[in-house]
Amino acid sequence: MASETGELVSEKHLAGVREEQEAAAEAAAASSVKAEEPEWNNIRYEGERQCLFFTAGGIKLAVRLADLGGISNMAQITRMPGPAWYLGMMPVRDRKFRIVDTVKWMVPESDQSALAPYRYVIHLGSSGWAIGCHELLSSEKVDGESVKWRETPGQRPWLAGIVKTKMCVLLNVEELVKLLEQGVDIRS
Repeated sequence: MASETGELVSEKHLAGVREEQEAAAEAAAASSVKAEEPEWNNIRYEGERQCLFFTAGGIKLAVRLADLGGISNMAQITRMPGPAWYLGMMPVRDRKFRIVDTVKWMVPESDQSALAPYRYVIHLGSSGWAIGCHELLSSEKVDGESVKWRETPGQRPWLAGIVKTKMCVLLNVEELVKLLEQGVDIRS
């Protein structure tokens, strides 16, 4: 009887040890998965920042001037293979920019047949990417308190927040460029 009790205690003890080891392994695996997730940094700021407001297919967008690499008139694009939203390469001064069809990237399921061609391209920081733009609206100071900031990246890490006074999207250029580099559109 004593040996049966000893065996039961040992089996219970071993079962408990196994459960602890499994729990520790699961915790370690979960923490390594979290460590592999890319860090998301929103561009949240306090005070005022100068922003450019523009439209693409009726969608009003804004970008901080500090994140703006420049603005060019749309010119001849060399078509290149790529996703449906990728228009191709366009030379600007001594560089070549990869041009994005902004509307196709943001609203891939929409019918863009009635849209006029883009008039401008907005250069995204110092990257080699630029997005199509139909109209340049204005350059204005935007107070950080007038933006409804995103707290988590969610499915749209490129969306820094909504400029409440203009009801438009404020772009997080760094995150947008990361997605473009991966060949990812808004649905991915």
